[in-house]
Order: sequence, then C-alpha cells, then structure tokens
Amino acid sequence: MKKGVKLLKNQFTGQMKDVKKYKIESKAAKKGGQSKVRKQMPEVFEVPQEKAIEPQENEKLVGEYVMNLDDMEQAPQQYECRTIRQEWVIALKKRLRQSRSPPSGLTLPVLMDPTKCKSPDEFKNSDTQLGDYKLFLLGGNHLIQAMKELKDEGINISSEINVNLYAGLTPEEARSVGNRHNFMMTTLPVTFQQKVEQTRKFYKEGITGGDLVKKIKKIIQETEETKELSEDSCSTIVSVATYTETVYLKYQKLVKIHEQKSGCDKNISQRLFRALQGCSESNKLEFLSKALEDGLKITAMHVEKARARESIKKVFQQNLAIASWEEIIKKYPDAGEELERFVGKNKIIDLIIIEHIQSFE
Repeated sequence: MKKGVKLLKNQFTGQMKDVKKYKIESKAAKKGGQSKVRKQMPEVFEVPQEKAIEPQENEKLVGEYVMNLDDMEQAPQQYECRTIRQEWVIALKKRLRQSRSPPSGLTLPVLMDPTKCKSPDEFKNSDTQLGDYKLFLLGGNHLIQAMKELKDEGINISSEINVNLYAGLTPEEARSVGNRHNFMMTTLPVTFQQKVEQTRKFYKEGITGGDLVKKIKKIIQETEETKELSEDSCSTIVSVATYTETVYLKYQKLVKIHEQKSGCDKNISQRLFRALQGCSESNKLEFLSKALEDGLKITAMHVEKARARESIKKVFQQNLAIASWEEIIKKYPDAGEELERFVGKNKIIDLIIIEHIQSFE
C-alpha cells in the first residue's frame, strides 16, 4: 500500500483557484417570492483562498495528499476547535445530494494520530504506511460527516478529499489550524458560544487570569477580522468559560435551546452572561435555571434590576450612615418603595439619589 497520493502543489499552501459556491435558498426564494422564515444558515459555502500558515505549524506539515473519505475521523475532544452541529450537517447534505461531490479546490487540515507519529520526519523515515494511522480532521468536520451520512444512505458520492496532512501538532496548535480553516470557509461562523467552548478547554488545562485572556485574544484573531482587543472585551468569555461544572451545564442547555431555535450560526445573546459577572455561583445557578424557563432576555432584565437595587442600596447606606438595609427600612419604612423609583433608570447620578435621601430627614 502506498503512503497516500501526494499532489504536485506547493506543499505548504496549495493554490486554490477553483471556487465553487453552494447557495442555500428557501422554497419561497426559489419561486421568486420573499420568505418570512428566518434564514437558517449563511447563504454561501465557499472554498477558501490561499492563507499563510503559522511558522511552528508549517514545520509540522507533512504535505498535501488525496485521501479517501472513510480514512478520516473526528479528532479527540482536546484537538477539536468546535463540536459538530447536526443542523449544519443536514443543510450540507441537501446541497451534496445535488452536487454528489465536495467543492472543487477544497483542502482540509488533517492530523496523523499524535500518539503514533510525533513529527513529519518520523513518518517519512519509517516504513509505516499512511493507511496504518488514524487520521483526525481538524476542519471540515461538518462536510465530512454530511458526506459519510449520504454514503451510508446509499447515495453515490465522490470519496476523494484533498488534505493538508500534519504530524506532531499540540492540541492548541491543532485548534488554531482548525480555527483558521473555519474562518477562511466563511460558511459557519465561529460564534460566541464556540469561543467559550475553546476557552474552557484552556481553563481545564490549568490556564487562568491574564494567560487565559491572551488565549482568548488569539482565538478571536484566528476567527475574526478584528482590531486589538482589550481585556474587558474578553471578560464575558472568561466569565462563562470558568463557570463551575454545575453552572456550565445550565449554560450548555441554554446554548442548545438557542441553536435549535435560532440556528447554530447565530451568537447566543451575551446580555445575561454579562449581567452575571461578579455574582456568586449560587446566584448564577439560580438565574441560569430561571432563563431555561423564562428565556434569556427576561432573566437578564431581572438580573440587571437586582444588581441595580444592590447598588442603590449602598448609596442609601453610605449617605444615611446606616450599616444595613434592614435598619434603613426600620427607620424609613417607605425606603423600599422609594428605592424602586430609581431601579431600571439609565445613567442615574448618585447626587440625584443623595438629594432624594436627604428629603427623608
């Protein structure tokens, strides 16, 4: 058995000039009408143009090969930059039923089993055949899953895939390769929830604080065209990614509901998660549980009002020189009702509240 079929292209980038577009249209659009149904997926499935590879990953690139569909499998969790969304797989299957082949010019990143092959030189200098290794997909998982499912259904579909074959990538390097592939494809954007998913992997590896923020910035730079990010702009991702296991499970349920309702290509609203920053784990668990029943928007409003109340109570306590809110209520029975006048109002100035408090005397 040969060590795979190597393509006569630049071994590091490949020249991807043949671009094929898949348009996902509603039935109403095909008839010339306007559909009122939400757009389920991005409209264009496009083969990426050439993009540079990071130097350390360049050194771990074996070359470009043609592989069989069945030779590739999903990577272990620590090497995945995102989990497979079945909704997207279904959308791709609809298009592949027509084309019976993947987009022309497409090249997918694939990693040789890192427990069996540590570097390109180790593979090139051994007598082991490529077919004897497990080959893990770092990008294109949705496409390959869709093709495999069609094949299992008896659909005659092309099985040959161009791949960039890597050896010896670390989990972080593998996720970076996958991130850049997904960014170039422009079809299924890397959403807030997928950035949280990647960040949590770093957190569970023991990375925290400023080092975790640096990892988030790297993820965002790999998946978006964006300017330099401040630490504050990463704070919501950090907050969610570092939830305790129990709280994180509630968050994952909210993500699942959101993606079933709005599509896996849409960012989940961050409003509630921003509002929960700095709250105790018990409060986070309580409000995320409520969100599963009442929805993200309503629960976010409840949290914002609750936090506003606590903030205004402190202003009352400081300016009345009374240690606790309970003591304030005893001395000024109407204080609770008065406090509610300020809750939910934007840009309340402390001086206005203080002036109001002084009228109590």
